[in-house]
Amino acid sequence: SVGLFEELAFRAVINDAIIYKFRNWKYVFVLSAVVSSIVFGAAHVLGFDVTSRLAWMQAVGKTLSAGVFGLALLIMYWKTRNIWACGVVHGLYDFLAAINMGVFKMPEEAHRSYIAEDAAAVPVIVLYSVLTIVEIVILLIIWKKVGKKIDFDEIRRTW
Repeated sequence: SVGLFEELAFRAVINDAIIYKFRNWKYVFVLSAVVSSIVFGAAHVLGFDVTSRLAWMQAVGKTLSAGVFGLALLIMYWKTRNIWACGVVHGLYDFLAAINMGVFKMPEEAHRSYIAEDAAAVPVIVLYSVLTIVEIVILLIIWKKVGKKIDFDEIRRTW
């Protein structure tokens, strides 16, 4: 249910509001993609220690990783206009991440935040870096296969 809620908030509300408000602006879809992806990514790192350099590095990594994933979901939303499909994909992603935490027996405190402390922070930073690169590759494939077929003029007229 969290995936569906986040899709409603970040794709259906933020994206739709930006496209509706600025639909006559030439770069409305770029604006929507940047704003909704950054807000989506940043929402996943709320509540970390802002005085810690390692925490900031993890927060930036998680924001980028989640933002790229959010951008892929946004492309899916633009193509299908189906928020339910985006919610299911997002929920499946969250479910697989939760199973991953159980398989690797992460410490209890790691389940409360995406930000690890001290020595555990470095592998998390590496993980976010690798994950972001993989997600960018997947995003480029999605854009090549799906994104170029989106009728942005129709979305602008009917959204």
